[in-house]
Amino acid sequence: MKNKGNDIELVQKYYNELNNSNYSKISQLVGDSITLSEGGYYMNFSENDYYRFFQWDSVFSPTYKVLEINQKNNTIEVTISKLCDRIQFLNEKPTTAKEIFEIREHQITTITTTELNFDYKLWDLKKNKIISWIKLNHPELDGFIYDQTKNGAQKYLKAIALYNKFNKL
Repeated sequence: MKNKGNDIELVQKYYNELNNSNYSKISQLVGDSITLSEGGYYMNFSENDYYRFFQWDSVFSPTYKVLEINQKNNTIEVTISKLCDRIQFLNEKPTTAKEIFEIREHQITTITTTELNFDYKLWDLKKNKIISWIKLNHPELDGFIYDQTKNGAQKYLKAIALYNKFNKL
């Protein structure tokens, strides 16, 4: 039987290293591939693909907080909150999520988000406003919202900064 304390520790280390933007340590915690799923949408990542996704996310300076963590059968169930520059802009407060981690041979292989809580109306409103404003005023940044690379995240941050500056005038 697996040592459940070690699996819980593994998931806690994962979030600690996300907070530290330390991919070299994260890569030791996940398998050669990892699957992320949310709402029936599955994203299968090789190690290189996951690194690109990690780079995109880390540009926004995320802070993850583990609110609750429990072992259920062969999985770890976690409730987290997340705040970053992108979420602060779109949601104006942290999002919360319930996630289920599958672990094999002491490596994270699957993370399934079963619940995601944020202000959908506010998020959609602010997303649509910034997309329209950028398209009109800074077309060189158009498409930033769909580019999930490090460069795309940097454009996203620039778009947020320009939009916020304009709206404070």
